[in-house]
Amino acid sequence: MSECFCFFDEPFDPELCFSWLQEERRISKVERQCCECRGVINSGQPYIKTVAKLQGRLETYVACPGCAELRKHFCGLYEGLYNDLDEVKDDLALTDLEGLTSDAVAKLEERYGEEWAELARIEEEEEAE
Repeated sequence: MSECFCFFDEPFDPELCFSWLQEERRISKVERQCCECRGVINSGQPYIKTVAKLQGRLETYVACPGCAELRKHFCGLYEGLYNDLDEVKDDLALTDLEGLTSDAVAKLEERYGEEWAELARIEEEEEAE
């Protein structure tokens, strides 16, 4: 099995990390916690359940839809999304957000707040010139 790395310029290939992976969108029947943002997923809210076989062990991950989308879009590593984004957030451009839903963009704004708003202003100014 190959090593798993986070590449922002290449799509994530789960086969590099997992020998088996199943992902399913569900509606929560109990309160859960997102493995990425650690936010609460209340009963009745959607979540993404991923079961994967990693080095012979079954691992289960629960993520809110916004975090699951960001994980697929940017990195793909489980339980490490925001650690990786924290390291590269200053290098992100609005073009890196193309194709993201409002849920995913809201997660970025929630996490980075004013920093993210500043990035948006800089990009808008550059486009105006």
